[in-house]
Amino acid sequence: MSCISGVPKNMFFLCRWAIKHEGLSKPGQWKLSKVKNPLWNKLTYLWPVLPNGEINEEFDWPIQGSLMVDSPPLQRPAFSHPDRLTPVRLKVLKNGDWDQSRACVIVGQDLPNMHLCVGAASSGELCEKKPNKEQANRKSVLVNSLKVEQIELQQFLERCTQIMNLPSAARRLYNENGAEIFSLRGLERDQLVYVSCGELWIDPQLSATEQKRQILLSNLTSDVSFIHSYCCLRNPENLALEVYGDIVAGTRLSVNYCAVQTTSEEQDVDNQEIQGEQIIVEEDELEETQSPHRRAHRRIDALFTDFKYPWQQIPLDTEEPTDAGTEQDQIQKEKSYFRTPRKWLKIHQQQFEYVDGQIVNSALPGLVLGVIEIHEGGDVLLVNRDPDDLSQRWKYLEESRTFHLASNNDLVLALSLPKVYPGVKEQEIRFPGCPIILQKYKEHINGGANQKWFYDDNRKVLMPFYSDQLDKDITAAIHTSVCTYTITSTEEISQPGYLLISPNNKEETMTCMSCARTIRPMIEMKKTKVGTLFSCASGLEDSNLSPLGPFQCLHVGKTDLSSAEAENTLDYLKDVLSSMGYQHHDFNIAQYLSTAKNYRAIRVKAYKNGNGFRNGRVLIAGTFLELLDLCTKELDLPRPACRLYTVDGTVSLKLSNLVTWAVNDFSKHNKEQIGDEEKQTDNRNDLETDTSTVTQMGLEEVTVDEYLLCYILRHPIEVWVSCGEPFVSPHAVQRSERQEKRHWLQKKEIVIGRSLMKHKMRHLQARRVTALAPPTMVPTTNPTQPVSVEGGWTEVTDEELRLKEELENVEMRLSDSPATRVKVQPSVANSEKSLYTYPTMKRVLAYRNGGSSEQAVYAWGKSLEELLDDCTLKLSMHHLPAAVLYDGNGELVTSWDDIKKDMILCASAGEPFLTKQTCRDQINIRANYARIRRKYGREATDVIISTPEVVISIPNNV
Repeated sequence: MSCISGVPKNMFFLCRWAIKHEGLSKPGQWKLSKVKNPLWNKLTYLWPVLPNGEINEEFDWPIQGSLMVDSPPLQRPAFSHPDRLTPVRLKVLKNGDWDQSRACVIVGQDLPNMHLCVGAASSGELCEKKPNKEQANRKSVLVNSLKVEQIELQQFLERCTQIMNLPSAARRLYNENGAEIFSLRGLERDQLVYVSCGELWIDPQLSATEQKRQILLSNLTSDVSFIHSYCCLRNPENLALEVYGDIVAGTRLSVNYCAVQTTSEEQDVDNQEIQGEQIIVEEDELEETQSPHRRAHRRIDALFTDFKYPWQQIPLDTEEPTDAGTEQDQIQKEKSYFRTPRKWLKIHQQQFEYVDGQIVNSALPGLVLGVIEIHEGGDVLLVNRDPDDLSQRWKYLEESRTFHLASNNDLVLALSLPKVYPGVKEQEIRFPGCPIILQKYKEHINGGANQKWFYDDNRKVLMPFYSDQLDKDITAAIHTSVCTYTITSTEEISQPGYLLISPNNKEETMTCMSCARTIRPMIEMKKTKVGTLFSCASGLEDSNLSPLGPFQCLHVGKTDLSSAEAENTLDYLKDVLSSMGYQHHDFNIAQYLSTAKNYRAIRVKAYKNGNGFRNGRVLIAGTFLELLDLCTKELDLPRPACRLYTVDGTVSLKLSNLVTWAVNDFSKHNKEQIGDEEKQTDNRNDLETDTSTVTQMGLEEVTVDEYLLCYILRHPIEVWVSCGEPFVSPHAVQRSERQEKRHWLQKKEIVIGRSLMKHKMRHLQARRVTALAPPTMVPTTNPTQPVSVEGGWTEVTDEELRLKEELENVEMRLSDSPATRVKVQPSVANSEKSLYTYPTMKRVLAYRNGGSSEQAVYAWGKSLEELLDDCTLKLSMHHLPAAVLYDGNGELVTSWDDIKKDMILCASAGEPFLTKQTCRDQINIRANYARIRRKYGREATDVIISTPEVVISIPNNV
């Protein structure tokens, strides 16, 4: 440190180097550094020289660390932060817009700098009082857990929605080449991007006519898809409640086609097999599906099946009927309970009895329909029968044909309808397999057909959709986003809907549920009262609403989906769609042929980015988009593939780039070899000439001999597929795997040696104890203790002491081993595991921020990070993952020890705690803001509120 002590005083303040403290032998050395900038302590940087140029004697020399370049200044900046980032500013156009003069300049929020300022203020000189440990942990959790990049993108899309006056919320962002943007980091200043409301990329270079044709075809496809789904769901026939799988406790329920026949039908078939598949279940297989506790009870019950109490015994004077097979039956009874096969028919899964308020399975009367989680949307399961449990009791109302839960009369037994979305396949829209859940009772006459049931006493089956055809049609229309005016026309019926609130409160306009979802962001509305008869106003000619309703291009008043014309209308629309598709296809083919090029199909070996050289897939593709689709499918990626990297990290966005890289890589590896070897044959000369020409060419224009190119592309090109994340070198992955394996082997040897030592120690102790050697009486000269006791079976031997010392050394070596996270073999782990160790997994009830605790679902985790990941999955928070948790009082949960079993927690993506009422108020404020801007213009919201000046007059006599 002599060179540091000779540094002039003025050089100390100009120095931008720092020492990064490393090592654990002397912890906390960075705290002794005399630097005023608190960012140095945050980064654990130190400087061994005082401001006056003398060496800081408080350090424990020597200091272990590494020099870091471009360190923060020693003095704290007065007005700026050293790590301040510039907010992104982009030029934004609507999707498909070709006129760049209409681009809006939008600046994103400065979220990273806001967090940096919070961190600096918490540790700066402005705080007179040092925050306690709990406040520091709370701020660190907030800053470190926020997904800043995702929040930046979401806030930027919200600004695009407001500034560009989009018809709906902005959802996706594209660059000039059509690649979707998932993060604002890395974008250049004033870069041109395109924003869409969820639709796919529309090339702005296409003509206006082609764009309109493409948009019209996409909208018509979406409308026909919803109408097709409606036609599939409007005629449910011959369905019955059944057990989905084996008839055991915990199995969920669904519906399927009824396999139970009536008495007359059974006589007609004349003892033939009942229609439906047979399910043969071995009791050994049944045992695997149950919990260990239930299996233990079944074994115990099997041992005492032959036991009878005295009053159950057969008297001696009565003769018990015997037959030739008595001995055989006795042998069969002595066998294990789980070895007898049991045959179940399809009817056993569908037969139920409604007895004393309970829906009992006829095959196993000990199982009934019950609910574990009592809330809207909770699954209905088969549970063990308990007459005192209100969650297993149902009240059937004949006038409404519904089963109400006894513990909550507002919840009824309902069938969950299949999911419907644009592009759904025809074979996926089917009722069999749909689960049975709890739903809130719908009091309207039409619109709740999935909640109405019929119990057939003869066949002992529960059949859903016990209602008229109009009720089924309205239910299917609401579920598939089809306007009910297309079914009823001007006929007024009782259905769920909304009443639009006009500014003068003179006109009453009522719409159905499907139309209300579309116009809710623009018009304030409230639910209609039960029993109100109305027809949807979207189909009326004198209505102020859009005639499209929930459709994209079809008019509600011109679309007839009544019971008699629904199928005919669907067939007509399919014919129109197919003809438009053929025209569009012919146009694309003609355009492709006019600018056609000869593309070469190449062979690549694709690996997942970050997996190194593991699990490669050989793929063949003729276009780059086809190659990306194959990579997404074959590698099972969580998101669509968008980038391809070569082994040196080069990004490839075209097939020609991959071919160029392969040729240059071939020439690079063979250049020295070709230069050293002598020219022996003409083929060798041609090969050298071609490769030398390739090395002098650029990456875009490469001309190679056809035979040489075929030779190079004979072997697949190795690529690493990315979904947008940066490149991870496969060689670095291999090095880390080898290092991890080496540490694993080291720790394995230490653990096995420790186990052998402990085993030997137990043997030595056991031999000493079982020997029971008596102690030796040794006379002494001490008059107070004339005889001393030495040796014996209670005294530890020298060999045990030596082995104990060696075992302590091994334990210390194991604790200092770098393989702290190396997995141990199961046999070794089980031998070292304690018998009574409690599991670290915790179960909580979580709901989204701004929601209700009644909608909470179960989430599990062994740590705070795992619990947040599980909350993201269970609550469908994929766009903005869960980052922080709040308790019922709105306090931030910062420690894993604060979480208790079945605790109700609120999952948030980083925003402050919001109640359900607060969230509704914010939604209403944003909706009113958008309505005012659409109705009165943008200037209507430019309101400045100023407080009036208060003038205080002082009397003269004061």
